[in-house]
Amino acid sequence: MSNNILAITTAEDPHVDMVSDKLKDRGSILIYDPNKFPEDTDITISFINGNHSVISEGRVLSDVRSVWFRKPKYLKPSDQPVENEFRAFTQEAYELGSKAIYDLLRNKFWMSPFRNILSAGNKMLQLELAQEVGFNVPATVLTNNPNDVMTFRNEFGQIVAKSLNFHPVQLEDGNLYGFYTTSISPKDDVDFSGLALAPTIFQQEILDKVDVRVTIVGNEIFPCLIRPTKRKSTAVDWREGIMTDEVEYTAFPEFPENMRLLCIQMVKKLGLTFSAMEFVIDKDGKYWFIENNPNGQWAFIEDETGMPISESIAELLWKSGKR
Repeated sequence: MSNNILAITTAEDPHVDMVSDKLKDRGSILIYDPNKFPEDTDITISFINGNHSVISEGRVLSDVRSVWFRKPKYLKPSDQPVENEFRAFTQEAYELGSKAIYDLLRNKFWMSPFRNILSAGNKMLQLELAQEVGFNVPATVLTNNPNDVMTFRNEFGQIVAKSLNFHPVQLEDGNLYGFYTTSISPKDDVDFSGLALAPTIFQQEILDKVDVRVTIVGNEIFPCLIRPTKRKSTAVDWREGIMTDEVEYTAFPEFPENMRLLCIQMVKKLGLTFSAMEFVIDKDGKYWFIENNPNGQWAFIEDETGMPISESIAELLWKSGKR
């Protein structure tokens, strides 16, 4: 067994660099990037004498001590360097082959198991499990039916609309646009006619709130208060102010102990070893669970607050790995 840790991600990934620095001389991080097929990487998996061997770029990936499933990107069918009639075949072979190692390394320590990350990304499942562990959960509906949205708004008044994924769209002007959480009042005249094409989450809005992002690494908790500094829209979705520096981040050591324990319980219930959870605190000091990011970003939190998230991840990947 080597001292290497396998990171499944697409370069350049500053998160990997931060953790690599904390490993120091104990071991190295090997990167497996499925987005580098077919020119710049390869994969060979053999099963001989009852044992699997996984080799990529001359490196024995099956010999690593732990696996860090970060943020891999995958080729699209249009990226395949073949004629159109062969793209479906080539794409399927590529996806099956490049992802085959995931299950073969199942006996390694994973942060986190990739199949668990996929299931934990189900936002409606998150709400059910959050309720089970004891979090307060706002009323929520996921639908592509305009009539059901109107019924929901009539019942709860002020609501927000949240996309199921955050995939930026590039318009003809060349700019990228994201679908941020949007507040909808009972009086807003909203055209829901296109909703049938994209099921969307609608949620009871918690007004006059403060955002809390909690990064969980194993049994360690890193809570951070997030406050908008300028535009009103950033108070609805703080992500809208990231690029324009209209958000401030503060370490939050006063995060209640019972909430810390519930966060750890929730992560374990989802079968994860890492998570980034979103909460809000209402004007009465009540905490509400909003959502869980099973593989959320955290470098910006460490950069802004100094909380040692990368060090905690390095320790978890190193100490939990099989010797």
